[in-house]
Amino acid sequence: MCRPSPTSLNNTIQRSGVDIRHQRSQSQLHEQPVCSDEGARPSLSRRKSWVSDEDAPYPSDDFTCPQLLWFLCIGSIAQMSIYALNDGYLAASILWIIYECYIVFDHVPFMFTNSVYKSPGFNYKYINLIFFWGLEAVACIVATQSLVGAPPILLYNAAPHFFFVGAHINQTATSKAFLPSIMKTWWIYAQVAVDNIIHLVCLWYHLKYVFAGADWYTSPLVLWSVLVGAMLLLTYWVHGDEMSFSNLFAVSGANKSMSR
Repeated sequence: MCRPSPTSLNNTIQRSGVDIRHQRSQSQLHEQPVCSDEGARPSLSRRKSWVSDEDAPYPSDDFTCPQLLWFLCIGSIAQMSIYALNDGYLAASILWIIYECYIVFDHVPFMFTNSVYKSPGFNYKYINLIFFWGLEAVACIVATQSLVGAPPILLYNAAPHFFFVGAHINQTATSKAFLPSIMKTWWIYAQVAVDNIIHLVCLWYHLKYVFAGADWYTSPLVLWSVLVGAMLLLTYWVHGDEMSFSNLFAVSGANKSMSR
């Protein structure tokens, strides 16, 4: 039986020591928490999640030059509405009253849902979003820049809706804003709440414009209360199966990552 030489024995021991150190370094590398850029990662992931169609209920559409015609359409509606209202055409105000009622019907369930519910689902499928959000911006412009006489502070509502138009042109997956698990953050809740209030105020001023000097039973306050109440009942009847108070100001995944 031959015994190993001292030289080969030393080489074997050295190789064993190198292997052990290598294994220790690898195990420490795997066990070491990744925290060097932890603070920056949530914001980066949120930016990526906004522009990515992944998990979006309705993927963003490709923007094409013919869609610029929607801006011409929106501008024409604003100009013609202001001219008509200044000339005393009540029909123009009545059309805006119907529009404001639809917005109340469409927007209120956002606060109590956790998905793209029926009404915005219809909008995403069948209405161009440049036109939809552009018309929301125009609504406050018409109400403040005509004889309807709404206060100028309502012009604030034009800014976020033109921002939404820009986001759509930039192919941002805006439908993710309806999902608390992804991007339904506190500031989106706040903006929708302010948006609802502004549309309700615009509705009030249009009713004052149409029914100025009317009897008490057709006074703007009574009609405003009836219309708002009817829209709340109608939207609950349509969206009630998707609405829940548990969804009110639910903390989204983005909120949780910001709080860490």
